[in-house]
Amino acid sequence: MPFIYSRLAADQAYTIYVAGTTEQVPVIEQTISIKGGADVASRNIITMQGVATEVTDAQLEALQKNHVFGIHLENEHLVIDKKKRDADEVGADLKKDPSAPKTDADLASEDVTVTSMGKNSKGK
Repeated sequence: MPFIYSRLAADQAYTIYVAGTTEQVPVIEQTISIKGGADVASRNIITMQGVATEVTDAQLEALQKNHVFGIHLENEHLVIDKKKRDADEVGADLKKDPSAPKTDADLASEDVTVTSMGKNSKGK
């Protein structure tokens, strides 16, 4: 079974439509969820660079017809692989989701000064 490796910050649900009884109203055939959470710290402060979701061959075929899925592939936020691999290693080769939280390294590269908030110079 194929795997979708994601570096998206949030889970993504791709909706597959079919023609309805009228041409103007498509009907939902299925929704396929791909795990996200890359570059987002968990409650254990672990930040993954990639996440894997196993899909069936039929689901992969449907996903490849989905416009938004295609955009995510094109923008290198997702990759399809037939083998199970380490998701962090695969994710390291993908582009970071622009909606992911900023890290200290991101802020340093953007030349942003980080200051402590909530305390004055006397520590109150």
